[in-house]
Formats: sequence, structure tokens, C-alpha cells
Amino acid sequence: MKPSMVMTNVDYSYNGTNYRFIPKGNGYYMVDTNRDNARVASVYPTAQKGYYIFTQNGINSFGYFTTNGDFAVESYDPTSDAILNNVYKVKVDNTAKMKKNNIKKDKMKMKKAKMK
Repeated sequence: MKPSMVMTNVDYSYNGTNYRFIPKGNGYYMVDTNRDNARVASVYPTAQKGYYIFTQNGINSFGYFTTNGDFAVESYDPTSDAILNNVYKVKVDNTAKMKKNNIKKDKMKMKKAKMK
């Protein structure tokens, strides 16, 4: 589990569909970016830091962010008597990743220069 920061500036992918979190009152809408941001679920933070209530089609599940930044949603399926785990994979922009790596490299160069 990762700290509960919800990233609203990135997309998440699940089964070939892209989703995004849009702030809404005390929580978020999860929207389908392929369908003009159609609302598909509501997501609310719980009193337990890092966990969220995920509501879709009248069914409540809980969600949390993994160490990779993905959003995992777990629910109980009474038909199969099993726990379902759906993971919305964060889509990282490669240019943002490169910028982040370049900043790290620049900081390392600065540290080395100070050591001399």
C-alpha cells in the first residue's frame, strides 16, 4: 500500500479502457476518458488512511494504491464465494519519467560538485 495521495493528472488503464479521477466533494468520480469522461464509479476516502470506498453500480468495494501507484479494488463475489482484485494500472508519461530521471541526475551532479 502507498500513501493515499490520489493523482488526478494521470490516467489509469483496466481492460483496455482509460480512467481518471475527478475531484467531487469529499471524494472523486472515476471517469472513462474514452467516453467523454462518463462517470463509472465514485471513490471516497475512509477513516483508515490509504483506503477508499469504491462504489460502482450500487456495489461497494474497497480500494487502495499499490507501491507502483496502481489503484487496486477488492470486492467479494457471492456467486463464486471469492475475492476479486481488479487493478487499474497507472499510465506513466515517458516524458515525465525522463524529466524526473534528469532531475535526479542533476541533483547527483550538484552533490558531487559540492563534495570537491
